[in-house]
Amino acid sequence: MERGVYEINRMSESFPLKIFSHRVVQKMNPKIPRHWHRSIEILYILGGDMTLWVNGETKNLKHGDVEIIHSGIPHEYQFVGKRAGCSMLFAYDFLKEIYPEIDNIRFVLDRTHDSYQKLIKALDTSLHIFHNRDEFYNLLLHSEMYEILHTLLLNFKVEKEAAPEIYSEKYAERYKRIISYINEHYPENLTLGRIAQEFGFSDEHFSRSFKKYMKIGYKEYLTRIRLYYARNLVVESDLTMTDIANECGFGDNKSFIRDFKEIYETTPLQYRFRSKDSTSVVDYTKAHFTTN
Repeated sequence: MERGVYEINRMSESFPLKIFSHRVVQKMNPKIPRHWHRSIEILYILGGDMTLWVNGETKNLKHGDVEIIHSGIPHEYQFVGKRAGCSMLFAYDFLKEIYPEIDNIRFVLDRTHDSYQKLIKALDTSLHIFHNRDEFYNLLLHSEMYEILHTLLLNFKVEKEAAPEIYSEKYAERYKRIISYINEHYPENLTLGRIAQEFGFSDEHFSRSFKKYMKIGYKEYLTRIRLYYARNLVVESDLTMTDIANECGFGDNKSFIRDFKEIYETTPLQYRFRSKDSTSVVDYTKAHFTTN
């Protein structure tokens, strides 16, 4: 399995769309740490709120909001309250095939546009098909997928240079590399000085730059990433908590349990017992962080 926060969303050639129910994800994984992928992701917020960090900016999304995460943009989200929405990931290679200039555009949504409600209707229909899926539901989703893309390309496409966005391409590219490096080497003694040297920073400059862009300190971010992978092992393996702590780079079992409780509000062992009947959440975790 490839580690990294570059998600490799492996989509079937015959069906280049993945849908993840936020209701399912939230049960065991309320926070998805900072990552990036080539796929374009549509977040459709229903039910409770979502805190979204995207390329250096924090947004508070409410019921009914739609947010588009463009290819290669680092992002993270955390669920608040009861969830009913979904994430839709469109495979990059598929988008590149149907619209070769996809790298040169952005989608900028306008709620006042005549076609915005058309987009919402297609998202609602897709979510309904997904939740009530029959044996051939992919056929219906195909239709809605093209409806969504047609609406976006026809009505909300702007040239990249003209997009009124906060995206910092320089920082995005730099931190894609840094995020991927951390996710590849997180079990190791990954000191701030080691990362700074790897990417040509002084320790002080890297510490300031990381916190300014990522909106979180380096040490806290590294702990979150280790906890993310530790949570997977807690749910998916029979390893002891001590073995998981060692596997994921924690100094000792005590610090692992302390940090785990702070994020998941229970001990790792209790979390394992609670997750036995939540296999669909595990499937989401695998797909979302190991897919193209």
